Amino acid sequence: MRTFNPSALIAVECDDRNKNGIFHSASGFNISANQPKFPTLFDLANRSNVLTVGIGDFGNEIGMETLTETFAKLTPNHANCKCECRGGIVSTTKAQATIIANISNWGAYGLEAALALQARNPEVMHDPQTEIRVLEETARVGFTDPAATFIAPSADGATREVNANIVHLLRSAVELQTNQAFQEYLS
Repeated sequence: MRTFNPSALIAVECDDRNKNGIFHSASGFNISANQPKFPTLFDLANRSNVLTVGIGDFGNEIGMETLTETFAKLTPNHANCKCECRGGIVSTTKAQATIIANISNWGAYGLEAALALQARNPEVMHDPQTEIRVLEETARVGFTDPAATFIAPSADGATREVNANIVHLLRSAVELQTNQAFQEYLS
């Protein structure tokens, strides 16, 4: 934190510890051994008045702590995990802003679109071709899509084409809102 002095930390689909300090998958299994300890950075950032944003889709991600009661009611795994800790899967790391989406990546794309709109510059947002290249590269190097349960150029079961279309839709909305001629036409 001292070296980079960030103005914000944003976690996208970043697994978090539960109330017992155990990291869980969305399905309730203990995955602590394989997790970077990003919550420590968020704890420090929150104490340092650095903006923190958590983007998730199931409740076990950094920042979902603000929705603990809601998630606990949704599925049994939220309140009762499948490991010996019995602490559930819900996140305990706070974020100042929480974005929840059907697929975490889509929440990040929404934030990206909002930033592009604020900057009045669609180029702030990545394009559909880049989305496809990223998903294909992650599959090429062996990342498993956890929803599909196999290596695929997809995110949480949504194909590369679906994800590219989400990016296209959001970027098109930003382009439309930042197009001066269109805004004059509406006036």
